[in-house]
Formats: sequence, structure tokens, C-alpha cells
Amino acid sequence: GVSQTEGVRAHLVAIVEAILTFFDAQPHLLDLIQRAEVRREAGKAFPWQTVRHQSLHLVEDILQPGNASGDLDIADTELAAWLLLGGLRAVVRFGQQPRPADLAQRIVDGFLHGVHKGHEGCPQTRPL
Repeated sequence: GVSQTEGVRAHLVAIVEAILTFFDAQPHLLDLIQRAEVRREAGKAFPWQTVRHQSLHLVEDILQPGNASGDLDIADTELAAWLLLGGLRAVVRFGQQPRPADLAQRIVDGFLHGVHKGHEGCPQTRPL
């Protein structure tokens, strides 16, 4: 059968692909969001804050069942979700264009398994 990890990976790849496609189709939107965020008045709600939190919770909701089943071992799913989304934001802003066809898969695999050159799914530990 399909492991929980494979299901998590497929869901995360779908989310990452959707985010990349959305912002690539509207390349100036991220700059506009950031400008609005910087200009907002202190204490006032930021219009995109709801979407940001929904995205965070969506990623957390995908990771948590993998943790519960033991297929994943993520110490802090909220932090992991922020790291994935923050890294994705950097890729959207500064990543190469045109994007490689397998970029979403590479982002998710790096997120789940690390970005080192080891055996697939079997991290190599090296001293810092």
C-alpha cells in the first residue's frame, strides 16, 4: 500500500505546485502583498494574513497525520510549515525562470529528506 509519507509528499507537491503556478501567473502580486504589508498601520489586520494562516494550517494538517502514524518524525510541525512556506516565498521571488518542471518535487523532497547529497531517503550525517 501507499505509506503515509508518500501521501504527505503528494499533498505537499500539489500545494507547492499550486503556489508556484499562482505566483508565476501573477508575477507582481508578491511585491504588491509585501508593499501592503510594510505600509499597514500598526495594530491593523493585514488583508493577506488570513490566507497566510490558512496556508500554514493546511501544511500543518498534512504533516500531523504523518507524525501521528510514525511515518514522519517532525519535532515542530508549525515551524516546519513556516520553513517550507518561507523557503517557497524565496524561490518565488528569486528562483530561476523558467522554472524546472520538477521544481515542486525537488522542494518537497529537500524539505522532507534534506538537501544533502546522500542516498535517497537515507541521510548521511557529517560533522559541521
